[in-house]
Amino acid sequence: MEHYKKKLLKRTCWVWALVAFSVIFTISAYAGVLIPKCESPAIWFQRSGSVVTVLVLIADYLSFRVTSSHPEVEELEAIKSFSWLLPVTKGVAIIMTIAGTLTWGYGDIIYNMMQ
Repeated sequence: MEHYKKKLLKRTCWVWALVAFSVIFTISAYAGVLIPKCESPAIWFQRSGSVVTVLVLIADYLSFRVTSSHPEVEELEAIKSFSWLLPVTKGVAIIMTIAGTLTWGYGDIIYNMMQ
């Protein structure tokens, strides 16, 4: 069972790392970090949504691919031991996917409204 717990914890850490990087990337884009000279800040913020969406889609995949197609008893017990963490992780990944998609589609409008 320890093997499955380590595997599950490693995957969950990757999800949280991707989510954290996505948040940092969004804040950096809003602040104009690494903005090309030919881009307006609003468009740069909007473009950040595409990167965030890709990163959190990977996080979604990792968070929802918790078990194999035919899980063993030990694998199911490991999942039960993280019963509070897995739903939170999945929920945050889904919320970030929605936020990234909205930023990608409407980031320039959001940016201009917040100025």
